[in-house]
Amino acid sequence: MTESHIVEAEVFTASDLRRLMAETQADKLRGAMEQKERADRAFRNFVEHFMHDHLSRKEVAETRARVLTAAAHGEFETQIMRFPSRLCSDDGRAINNSREDWVSTLPGKAHEAYEIWRRLGRAKGFTFRARIVDFPDGMPGDVGLFIGWEPPVDA
Repeated sequence: MTESHIVEAEVFTASDLRRLMAETQADKLRGAMEQKERADRAFRNFVEHFMHDHLSRKEVAETRARVLTAAAHGEFETQIMRFPSRLCSDDGRAINNSREDWVSTLPGKAHEAYEIWRRLGRAKGFTFRARIVDFPDGMPGDVGLFIGWEPPVDA
């Protein structure tokens, strides 16, 4: 094929380019929508399990391992759980404002973790705290639950 035939075979119109651009944009949008749908489905699944299931043996073992790892690194506290503040009955306001009744706002597995600490951990000298750990757009985001073992402060 001569060079002029190659050029003619590769000629495209402005309309062809606009169509290509529109198809590319539609593909990107479709991909973004599919990704958002997957993320939304995963979040709904997380919420369903977080609110209605009990802590599994695996989750308890992972928490224990996290505590041991933190202690081995010289830390006196570790985060054992993180979840969206909107799952709390008051959207995290009691935790954010350090109200005494913050425990009553804990949902699902978070409340179960507190109950385990209350039954077993408190008597062994562990502390249990909840904090808002991020503030997207200035609003309470995720709640972090923390187990601590700092030595008592002598008065």
